[in-house]
Amino acid sequence: MDLRLSVAHRLGYDPFTTGSRRTLIAVVERDGERLTARLELVDEQGLSQGERRLEAGADRCADLVRALALSMSIAIDPERTEPAPGAPSAWRFSEPTAHDAARVDAANPEARDTEAEEHAPIFWRVGLGVQGALGVAPAPVGGLLVVGSPRYRNVSLALEFRMDASASRRLENGSTIESQFVGGSVAPCFHYGPGTFCALGTLGAIDATSDAAKPKSDSALFGAAGLRLGTEWRLLPALVLRTHADVLATLTPVRIELDQLSVWEASKVSGSLGMALLASFP
Repeated sequence: MDLRLSVAHRLGYDPFTTGSRRTLIAVVERDGERLTARLELVDEQGLSQGERRLEAGADRCADLVRALALSMSIAIDPERTEPAPGAPSAWRFSEPTAHDAARVDAANPEARDTEAEEHAPIFWRVGLGVQGALGVAPAPVGGLLVVGSPRYRNVSLALEFRMDASASRRLENGSTIESQFVGGSVAPCFHYGPGTFCALGTLGAIDATSDAAKPKSDSALFGAAGLRLGTEWRLLPALVLRTHADVLATLTPVRIELDQLSVWEASKVSGSLGMALLASFP
């Protein structure tokens, strides 16, 4: 881990990504009072492109690691390497071929940002979104989302404020009922590649009104729990598009009544589809 951090520090990014066409093999061994480090560059066909050996006394392990990190940095990206003062003289492996994309992979901004997020202690994503829902109003309804989501490696906690537009339905007697949901949601999520799997809890209030002969308005608590499936796609280094599909079981039945007659009742199962644009930062 110290070796990896040292290389990343010299280059200004973490170059150790999967899918690269070149592989660096580093081996450190102890032989009596001496430490020997062997560094070998292997291409995508498994053929050696060069080898470097370094030696140091058993009490100079830290110096050996620094020299090894310098050698690896030069092999990966010689143009970005800034050797530390007093470091051993530079050396190079054989020049990469036209088909060798290791430096391109390592310098890819999206790869660097993804790697930084995967290894950062914690980072945040915040943004705005929209969604459409069924089962929480007398008619299908759209709404606004405000999202904040701290994430640690492959685990995150989405915190959302949700405000749906008003939805209405005309009754057989000519009257109209209208309702609006406002509330919040919490979603602990696990991330695997671009996919997300979350538990989801929602709590808020449904406000209802009618234009009957004797207009009435009232509100009721609405709670639900369920599951979320989603994706996250990086559009820019610091901008992510999130999509989600939710399925919720209603925990607190809500009913709208007029003249002591039930005219609408929240579905036992509700669902929604949505998307959000999120800014990502440490």
